[in-house]
Amino acid sequence: MGFFEYIGRAFMLNLSDYGNLGSDIYINIYLLIFTVALCIGFYVFNFHKRNMFLIVNQLLRHKCKDKESAKSLSAIGLADNFFVRRILSSGGHITKVVRRTDEVEYTYEERQAMSKAKKSTRPRIDTKETLFYIDENKMDRALRIQENYNISPLRTTLLCALLIFFYIGLMCAMPEIVRLLDNIIGSFKSIGQ
Repeated sequence: MGFFEYIGRAFMLNLSDYGNLGSDIYINIYLLIFTVALCIGFYVFNFHKRNMFLIVNQLLRHKCKDKESAKSLSAIGLADNFFVRRILSSGGHITKVVRRTDEVEYTYEERQAMSKAKKSTRPRIDTKETLFYIDENKMDRALRIQENYNISPLRTTLLCALLIFFYIGLMCAMPEIVRLLDNIIGSFKSIGQ
């Protein structure tokens, strides 16, 4: 068997070719989907972390540390960034650090009552005009977000390239791994008979 035949066989590996495994699954396709999804996830995480860093960094640079010093996204230069507006309006992790001046604090009982009435506790906000600040009690988390921003697109690209090389190596070794697994299952079946 030539090199290209072996590579072709490795990338089109069907488990039904092995008698003891016998399911019609192209395992390499699932591994490829997993690898691509992992790479996309790395880039999305990198992008999200970058936008969180932008928000915290700009608010700290403009000294927005209480309701009196709060500023709008227009004032800190982030009004045109769709993803920053989306992160702030989504109610995720960053909203525990970055607060709004018009934010209403609900008690546990009020949240439960609103949940039973299927009424949202998060009203739609106009992120361009709303004033934001970093809560003084959450300053340590804000500084951690600012200090821990060490992810770069180059590192993410290198990680994805390494993951793809690992996938290619795994696909080249997969026929031998599956053959070994098929033999082990076959030997257990023969012992049981």
